[in-house]
Amino acid sequence: MKITKSTVILLVFVLMLSIFVANVADLINVDNHVLDDTLHNKDTKKEWSEPKFYDIGESFDHLMWFLQKLYKSCSLQISDIHISIFQDSFRITELKEFCNITINSIKPSVVLASVITSTVTQQVISQMPKPKIKWDQNKYWKNGNIINVFWMRLKLPRKLYDNFNVLSLESKNNYYSNYSIQGQKHPRSYMYTINAGSELYTFIAIDACLKPGPRRPFNFVGILDEHEIKSIYNLINKSKDNNADFIIWFGHYPTSCILSQTNTSIRNIIGRYKESMVYLCGHYHTLGGAVPNMYTLQQAGFLELELADWKDNRMYRLGAIDHGQFSFIDVKHKEWPIVLITNPKHVLYTMPKKENIMSIIKSTHIRILAFSIALIKSVEIQLDAEPWSECEHIKGPLYVLRWNTTNYKEGVHTIRVKVIDIDGRETTVVQPFALDRSRLSFRILPRIILMSNVSNIVIPIPVWNGAGFISPWAIGEVIENQTGVIFAWGTFVGKSFLPGAFTYAYGFFQLFSFHLPLMLILANRVDKRLQNTKPSSKPLSKICFVLQYLPIILLIMMQTCMAYFFWLAYGTLATILCPLRTWSIFLAIVLWYQVDTMPYSCLRSAAKIWSPLG
Repeated sequence: MKITKSTVILLVFVLMLSIFVANVADLINVDNHVLDDTLHNKDTKKEWSEPKFYDIGESFDHLMWFLQKLYKSCSLQISDIHISIFQDSFRITELKEFCNITINSIKPSVVLASVITSTVTQQVISQMPKPKIKWDQNKYWKNGNIINVFWMRLKLPRKLYDNFNVLSLESKNNYYSNYSIQGQKHPRSYMYTINAGSELYTFIAIDACLKPGPRRPFNFVGILDEHEIKSIYNLINKSKDNNADFIIWFGHYPTSCILSQTNTSIRNIIGRYKESMVYLCGHYHTLGGAVPNMYTLQQAGFLELELADWKDNRMYRLGAIDHGQFSFIDVKHKEWPIVLITNPKHVLYTMPKKENIMSIIKSTHIRILAFSIALIKSVEIQLDAEPWSECEHIKGPLYVLRWNTTNYKEGVHTIRVKVIDIDGRETTVVQPFALDRSRLSFRILPRIILMSNVSNIVIPIPVWNGAGFISPWAIGEVIENQTGVIFAWGTFVGKSFLPGAFTYAYGFFQLFSFHLPLMLILANRVDKRLQNTKPSSKPLSKICFVLQYLPIILLIMMQTCMAYFFWLAYGTLATILCPLRTWSIFLAIVLWYQVDTMPYSCLRSAAKIWSPLG
């Protein structure tokens, strides 16, 4: 049987696609809870043991809750606040409400926050005199309400915009270090430890900001150099010396877009310690709402949870560790009451390597945390289709109900909790749980986004344009008053080199948004002219004329807009000396002119090649 070239090409394509799908499936597999390779060395095996068993009853001990806010924050956690003096003034107004009302009502042990200002605001601030008053986050809160709360910025290690246009830690543009309380104490990664009841909780902040920090968009990816990784290990050792029971990690960048200059990734570091429970992050802004619940269980056994931004979505996170079980809920600002079920915990977020399932199986009470801006009137629970039962209030936000776990030993069950406050506000939460190690699967898109590695995805992509890989894509002020050279494989700024990662993705976008459409448009125009190799004396109608030139006009307009945004970020010099963006516009115009005015004699010879029978 004769094998044609097309058959060979098809077989090669199917083989490559199969390998790609297999690699992706292995990458995002969490069902086996395979530990990272770093866990298979002898030293780590000695440290690893079965998660501690807790007798879960009605005790208020062994309980700690916090907020995460993306501005970015945690325990309460809040992320990507993007305070701006130009856009959406309600961000600031509602942020004050969050600080004065929400935090006061929840009274968390810790608040994690990051990305305070927007890029535009920082660009304007950089041209203004230095403020005389330092930013003290504690001033957000009413006097007397901050005694038991420690305010931390979730990019405390710094976040993306804390590092925007910053040459060094000593730079005048380093507002994080110059004008924040935490920045003066902790220039990069740091640790904070609190005692809650009989447990010791350690919060470790990961600073993966680039050094130096370029302007956007090439500051999108974070990196950990050898010095920073050693610093993180020192924090871990200090935590172990303090006999910390739990470690909560947080940072601005998801682990998927944190590069490492050593063989050790941030996932390896987090996963090798049994005390590590969760990594809290932001940065992706839910990809414009396309991925609202960006959560996954990493293969090393810990949860990674990206929090939706405050900027547009006004979201924050309430997290808790209750008798060794980590639970959380993401909440929309102004939504009350807030309900967090800590036992039995959500079946999707169970961590077999970190939590002892027997603690839930042998527990005597269901446990609920309920908060509101008014007094709680009632907390009721329904298990599966059983009648509703009233909970008992123990202390603070804790409500409990005695239960018999033997009735729910097999399969996935449902718990419903209804909370009503005295002002009539009502919230009902529905949550699946299981006591036989049954599991649910995370959605495919969050797993791919959070479990992939940006360097493995974008670096192998063959990105090229008129300048190729050898010539620079742009030359200009990558940082204010610092000329840099941007290549596909990295950026040089002064004596520093920033490895390429997002640059590949940036070029990939350029390739598919401009060069590929340009090729198709030019090919279509040549084909139209080939169909009639004789010039027509009849003038084109206005509609035909518009349809003929509209695609190339729209493409050039789009590329001009992209060049304009590049000019806003990097200035005139970088825009002029930019083969990637600016020169591509002139390339398109020249190529279109050649195709549109090519002599028909040239087209006839080409037509003989493509249509030998014509």
